Amino acid sequence: MMMRAIGSAFLLSLAALSWSKMTMTTNLTDGQAIAGTFQFEVRVQSEALVTNVEFYVGDDLRSTDSSTPYNFMLDTLEEKQGDVKITFGAYNADGESVKKTFTLKVDNGFDKGVDFHVGRANDFMTNSKFDDAIQACRVALKIDGKNNKARMAMARANFGKGIYDVAQKFAEDVSADDPKNTEAFALLSAISLRQAFNTTGSDSMTTISGALKSAAEAQFKVLEARSDGFGAATDSNYIQYADVMLRAHRYSRAISELAPRYAKDQTDSEIANRLLYAYLRSGRMADAIKTMADLEKYGELDSYGFSVKAILSQYAGNTLASEEAEKEALLYDPTDVTIKFAQSYLALNRGKLDVLDSFLQGLTTKMPNDSRVNYYLSTQNYLLRNYEESKRRFELTLLSDPSMYDMLVERGHEIIEATISSGITGNDANARYELAKAYFEAALGARPESFEALAGVSMAYNMLGKYEDARRFGQAAADSAPGYAGGQLALASAWRALGNSQSARAAADAASKADTRLAGRPLPTARDVWMYLWGMGRIPVMPAPGEYNN
Repeated sequence: MMMRAIGSAFLLSLAALSWSKMTMTTNLTDGQAIAGTFQFEVRVQSEALVTNVEFYVGDDLRSTDSSTPYNFMLDTLEEKQGDVKITFGAYNADGESVKKTFTLKVDNGFDKGVDFHVGRANDFMTNSKFDDAIQACRVALKIDGKNNKARMAMARANFGKGIYDVAQKFAEDVSADDPKNTEAFALLSAISLRQAFNTTGSDSMTTISGALKSAAEAQFKVLEARSDGFGAATDSNYIQYADVMLRAHRYSRAISELAPRYAKDQTDSEIANRLLYAYLRSGRMADAIKTMADLEKYGELDSYGFSVKAILSQYAGNTLASEEAEKEALLYDPTDVTIKFAQSYLALNRGKLDVLDSFLQGLTTKMPNDSRVNYYLSTQNYLLRNYEESKRRFELTLLSDPSMYDMLVERGHEIIEATISSGITGNDANARYELAKAYFEAALGARPESFEALAGVSMAYNMLGKYEDARRFGQAAADSAPGYAGGQLALASAWRALGNSQSARAAADAASKADTRLAGRPLPTARDVWMYLWGMGRIPVMPAPGEYNN
């Protein structure tokens, strides 16, 4: 009987010991290699309440956790590469404890070099795994903190994740170290646009206009670097040279190279078409008209040539001749996509939105992400009062091409249209005019010599009652493109506001010479200038010759 009691007591004692013993398990094995940001998982079994679990790196207490599950993070890039001692200690309410120590190896692959990890980052970004890409970039930058490939990858990974301030910091580091790095400028441009479109609050207008200007200026540097990097034109590459200059909005350089060559051979439509495009985009309508006459006399028009003829005929007020040229263009090559862009411009110029829609449907199907397609869609939707869709297309235009100054100019005019049509006056109207001016100024960031933007700034200053500033920018617009009627009209309006009727008349006469539709009109007011610029003063937005063939 006594032996049985002793045996029972012994068993109860063993059970009590087993219940009170603490045990710990982890996701580690001794000698394991760890990399990146590693998460340790600890599990503790205890009869009594576990009060806390401690995490040590070497002898350094790094963290304490008092609630299950017990997880600890270690950024191994902040640790010395090689062996590291990791210890976990758990404690319960009865004063009991358990500890486990592991010797691990920190190995982030530094021996594989920067390019290896940048390559991994790029692969991760291809699959939108931006966190993994950022981690790979951190390794690369630990190897070489000033490596521009690693900096750019880090900038792009953070941009992809939507962390724009960090992306901007790394891109700016690259551009400061390498002032000709076009990838950095392009990303800075995209960052500025995202910041502009995501901005809200009372100071959003100032932030938006500043960000738009920064984006345009950054993209201007990209285009500038690309055109400067091409080198000089030769007899074997002058067409390619001209194409690079046209796409960089350096129309005068293309003209300087093409005009003498065309003078020697006025049958060459390949040269003539590029020259016509450059004249159109630089507001030199008289030169475009003369070149067109020479080409018709000595050479032959192709689909592009007929498209430009349709535009020039419409500009001259001859809609019938313009429509005939459209037909000729389609007969020559109905598959030429540039014809659709020319037709879209003409439909907009003629105010035929239903016709414009038919052209845009085809363009949207063929090239939904093209900046010029979105430009026309944004403008069309604004005119149809679909403001949200217009805004969305406006953003898509600039995201695909931040140098699209035509879109910025268009938006400036739309802001003024909304102000006038809503009957807003006084300080509220002035705030709108300031915003419109900011869009025109952003356009100047993309192309400093843009006569359309200069005319817009002049007009906005005029509406704000800042007449000397209006005159100054009007003169700049007229000097930049003497054959552009809108610039001369803006200058005439500024002189009128300043009370100088003689100078105003001279500028108005220059405007009517450039566009005969203005002949016989009284001296223009600022509102007259806006009506012309927005209604008839748009410059054709269309691809350069051969753009889709190269």
